Amino acid sequence: MPPEETGKPAAAAPGAALKGFTIAGNDQKFVVASATIDGDTVTVGSDQVKSPVAVRYGWADNPEVNLYNKALLPAAPFRSDKWHDAPASAQPEAAR
Repeated sequence: MPPEETGKPAAAAPGAALKGFTIAGNDQKFVVASATIDGDTVTVGSDQVKSPVAVRYGWADNPEVNLYNKALLPAAPFRSDKWHDAPASAQPEAAR
């Protein structure tokens, strides 16, 4: 995800792994994903999704998230897909 999608270059809380990301393939089934910061880009992936086509961040009723920009402002929840959305209660347990 390039910085133009999140506002500014990405940062995480010091020493923390990124939380709050889910990805899906063409089946539209989201799973909790690992995410790392590589320069100004967040790289998201999961062994459960071989060919991801969508990513969501903080897309839940009460998400546990920790992505910030360099000004230490929190990233707003976002999604890359335009699929008809299932309720957050149908999202992966760790994403709620």
